Amino acid sequence: QVEAAKLLGVKRPEISRLKTAKLSDYSVERLMAFLNRLNRDIEIRIIPSEGKEGQQRVVAV
Repeated sequence: QVEAAKLLGVKRPEISRLKTAKLSDYSVERLMAFLNRLNRDIEIRIIPSEGKEGQQRVVAV
């Protein structure tokens, strides 16, 4: 957790919150910044839905 905190530029307790999926404490922009600091690209695609209502998916490769 100490190394992760250094990489993300946060204090260790914040890593604990992230690990327990308390994501409501963070804005989308901040979560994206964390991923970028971990050398991850982020791609958001908006495509027509095959059903009546759109769906949300997260795909990690």
